[in-house]
Amino acid sequence: VMELLGNGKVYKSIDSGLTWMELFGIPTNNGVSKMAYDAANDRLFATTKSGVVVYMNNSWTTVSSLRSAHEIIITGANSALFSGVRINGIHKVNAANLKVEQINDGLIIPSDLMAVSSDNQLYTASLNTSFLSKLNLNNLQWSSQTLMEDLDFTRNLSMHIANDGQCVVGGLHFIGKTANQGNSFAVLADDLTAPLAPIYDILNP
Repeated sequence: VMELLGNGKVYKSIDSGLTWMELFGIPTNNGVSKMAYDAANDRLFATTKSGVVVYMNNSWTTVSSLRSAHEIIITGANSALFSGVRINGIHKVNAANLKVEQINDGLIIPSDLMAVSSDNQLYTASLNTSFLSKLNLNNLQWSSQTLMEDLDFTRNLSMHIANDGQCVVGGLHFIGKTANQGNSFAVLADDLTAPLAPIYDILNP
């Protein structure tokens, strides 16, 4: 794996590293972090900063648009599993059709912060991640999102309900607020617009 002019490249050698050949056609990315080879199906999986890709039949295909994966392995059943600090849960690439599914059974992220908004949404978050999970109390459906995903070291620090009933989240390098039953999240302040040092708590948002 090599970075050249800001784009991650992948090379192959068939003579123990004496000569190298580029596997052309990889989607534009800012780096290849990890690769895993499925020998049974002769395909190479790679995590990149533009998504998870696979090289087979002499061409590259994107199997997931998740940009923050940095670990990928091949299982005994020739499926690929990938994850990352900024990815919620473990994701499995089906060996037969390359479809991706999220696997969360047995994966517990502590709910250190909780709040219920006036539009009937329960928000929960861990102090060790930047994930904001939401339980829609109208239909009891869970969903989640990452906050400020472009910041490598951000995490949630505080959560409260504002006067308008919406959830305000204070994190490392950001303050944001939910809207539209949690379907949108607006950043109210970041390091460029406010003196965040960071926010350890929020009072009367």
